[in-house]
Amino acid sequence: MKEKIKRTRSVQVRLSQEEYDFLEQKFQLSGYKSKSEFMRIAFFDTLIVK
Repeated sequence: MKEKIKRTRSVQVRLSQEEYDFLEQKFQLSGYKSKSEFMRIAFFDTLIVK
């Protein structure tokens, strides 16, 4: 069984209404159960190209 990770840090991000709506839409389409899990996957497991 996978060991549960204790997460003790949080991050706050300010978004415009349009950015928030886009994030919410992507989260709803993702199928993830929590927005935190969705954000961790998007942040750590996605290739970012400038």
